[in-house]
Amino acid sequence: HIWDLRVQNRTLRSFEFWTDSIGGCSCLAAHGWVLASGTSSGWVQTWDMRRLSSTESDLARLWIHTKHTNMVTGLSLDGDEMISCSLDGSVKISNTFTGRQIGALPEAHPQGVTSMAVTETRLYTAGLSGDPSGWVGWMGKVWCFK
Repeated sequence: HIWDLRVQNRTLRSFEFWTDSIGGCSCLAAHGWVLASGTSSGWVQTWDMRRLSSTESDLARLWIHTKHTNMVTGLSLDGDEMISCSLDGSVKISNTFTGRQIGALPEAHPQGVTSMAVTETRLYTAGLSGDPSGWVGWMGKVWCFK
């Protein structure tokens, strides 16, 4: 659902982000007019929120991104770059508007990434292995610290 936070309990629109066998929506992130959604089956997709009022969801779809092999557990959008994490243990960085993957941490947490937080210079991840990690750098130039 899309909610109007200025009016209590007002739904602006119910929108079906995923259909068929792609899986249910597991997480969302927004930046400007772009909305990203992740699914329980590992798909990540971006949407043009300016066009969500259309009756056809295909009109609002921007791009389907590189698929994870397990549920998407976190998303972060910042302009041209989107970061996604998954229970498959990976973190992927892709271009928001083309879907092209531009970086990855294939084994950030081998037992699964459950959450992440992003600052201007760091990516923090938490996983099922119980050891929170921090990643410094960007786009293939990543150094780990604990």
